[in-house]
Amino acid sequence: MARGERLALSAGLASLYLRGRPTPTKLRRAHWLKAARALLRDAPDLGGLAGCLRRAGLWCEASILESPGVIDWGVKACLGGNVLTAVDPEYPARWTQVLGQSAPPCLWVDGVLPGGLFVGAVGSREPSADEAALADLVGRGAMSSGMSLVSGGAVGCDQIAAQAALLTGPGARVVEILPFGLECPGGGADARPGITRVSVCEPGARFATGQAMERNLLIYALSSATGVVGPRLRQGGTWSGAAEALRRRVGPVLVAGDDAPAVSALRAMGALDLVSFVDVAAALERDDLCGEPSLFRPVDALLERRAGYLVA
Repeated sequence: MARGERLALSAGLASLYLRGRPTPTKLRRAHWLKAARALLRDAPDLGGLAGCLRRAGLWCEASILESPGVIDWGVKACLGGNVLTAVDPEYPARWTQVLGQSAPPCLWVDGVLPGGLFVGAVGSREPSADEAALADLVGRGAMSSGMSLVSGGAVGCDQIAAQAALLTGPGARVVEILPFGLECPGGGADARPGITRVSVCEPGARFATGQAMERNLLIYALSSATGVVGPRLRQGGTWSGAAEALRRRVGPVLVAGDDAPAVSALRAMGALDLVSFVDVAAALERDDLCGEPSLFRPVDALLERRAGYLVA
């Protein structure tokens, strides 16, 4: 697919679904996969985006793209280099396989999202010495195994794992998915060398609990295995994120910490033990989503020809 074609498709999705867009109409995000499939199938230029969506029965979406300045905004956002959409080759195929229509169609990105497998690291903001050591182990272990690390950028275990990964050398690949905008004043998790920051929030959005829950699910869905360190029974985002990931079966979850009731409860829900990185490696082998899944399914022959870089 030519760069100009892909820019048109990315601009179309960004104009409709990227948070911070100037369009006041709220769209049902449940339709975004249908919109993306239609755009990939027809590969229209900028002037044909609305017509393509109208032919697919997406009348509201087509009407929005025909509003003055909407597509221009999407083009400008995509050309700025800090927007990732589901039709870009760097977009993680795992998100759509695991989450389907709940996956984000567009995100704001500061840096380059690495490819390959990810190991997740999440945990307590106030870890004990033993818990901090386990978070450090996950960060270093991911790098030594040739994988990338993904965390939530929070103080405590998240940042300990990220720092441990970065200390392994200049080739470290760390992604932080944030529950606030990349330009949020005083939001924390500022830009740092070696770390790619990602957010589904508009650039200036401040922290919100709902955004944190959405962020947590994206971490688990991107990871082929996730280490959860220091959960507290029925308290905080570490507990709620791990419980939701286990309920939705988005991938292997490994748990460790000093709060025995929390650890035991998560084990009862299906979590595995995290004692060393050997446990993470074993969980990776158990994950049946570690391959190169199709991004959009079902994939017909025409779509496959148009977007070969998106399919297995």
